[in-house]
Amino acid sequence: MINASNKTIVLATILILIVCTAGISLFIIYPKIVTIKMISDDVQNQKQELEEKYQRGQSLRAIYANIATVKQNRDRLNATVIEQDNELEFITALEKTTEGLAVNQNIVLSPPNLKAPTNKLQLLAITVTLDGGFIDILKTVERIEQLPYYLIVEKLDFSSDQTINSPSAPDQTPLPNQRVRAVLKGKIYWMPH
Repeated sequence: MINASNKTIVLATILILIVCTAGISLFIIYPKIVTIKMISDDVQNQKQELEEKYQRGQSLRAIYANIATVKQNRDRLNATVIEQDNELEFITALEKTTEGLAVNQNIVLSPPNLKAPTNKLQLLAITVTLDGGFIDILKTVERIEQLPYYLIVEKLDFSSDQTINSPSAPDQTPLPNQRVRAVLKGKIYWMPH
């Protein structure tokens, strides 16, 4: 049988083991667990930062690609607007649309707002009145459509001169040789320096 002194030794040994295990857990294992947790959090934060930087890098690549595309098309896009001091070039191009055709043309271009901020596009109102044969006017409108300028047509009205032609109902389609008047109203972009 185990006597009392042996019981005390066994209990003391068990108690010493419990205290040593608690000490090891408290002073060695717990700090290591805390350190591992901090390292894990740092790794997660670094991973998130790298993901954000990667996304920003992808966005920058897309932006640079878009800028390159715009630069490639810049000259073509600039040709679609009237630049300051090149208004005469636009009007001359419009006037050339009637060359070789029996069409009288009147062009009214509203003046730009010179007080507006520079490098900001403005829309200028334009009215082109065409008098002539129906077919010649259609050819002129077709030529206007082929100009490199971006002309926004808001309204195109045709009217016939009933006094020149034989009497017909006013709602009939004009004859090919009938004299008509076409009024084209629209807007065009203008770019100051």
